Formats: sequence, C-alpha cells, structure tokens
Amino acid sequence: MITVPLAMTATSLLVLWWTWPPLLLCAWWWADRHPRWAWVMAVEAGVLGTQWAYLGVYALGSWPTQLLVVGAFWTAYPLLLALVCWHARRRQLLDAYDGY
Repeated sequence: MITVPLAMTATSLLVLWWTWPPLLLCAWWWADRHPRWAWVMAVEAGVLGTQWAYLGVYALGSWPTQLLVVGAFWTAYPLLLALVCWHARRRQLLDAYDGY
C-alpha cells in the first residue's frame, strides 16, 4: 500500500506507463483480502501521487523564480487532503480501518 503507489508515481514521471499493469497486479496480489477491493486504494494513492508530482513539476517549470510560493502551494495539497480525511473520520463518514 506504500511501495506500489510510490512506484506508480515514479514511473509516471519517467513516462514508463507500461509498468502500471504489473504494478496493478502487485497491488492486487499483496493487498489485504478483508475488504475485497482494498487494492484499489493503492491505485488511488498512485493516481493522487502522480497528480501531485505533475502539479509540482509543472508549477516549478512555469514559475522557476517563485520557489517559495510554489513550495507552499505544493505542500498545501497533501495537507488539504489530510484535513479532508481527518474531517470525514471525525464526522464518522468513513469507517476507521486499521490497515492503512
């Protein structure tokens, strides 16, 4: 649940899309079997990681002199995602799951 999304992010930045089918197979193979679709969480994390990486790469390419501003916004993206998840769990919109 950590290695596969990181590998998906790294391979997408290198435009090695052919590696995603084997990575999807790895996510399925090593995922917890209790929730039937737990492997999809790894895919979602890989897609979000790829989106986050591309956002930072293109922002730095577009505004190379604004490193502090780009860094602040780039850091705010995962913080906002963590805040949304925290809020959803606090309101019990999602069930707590010990595996991830």
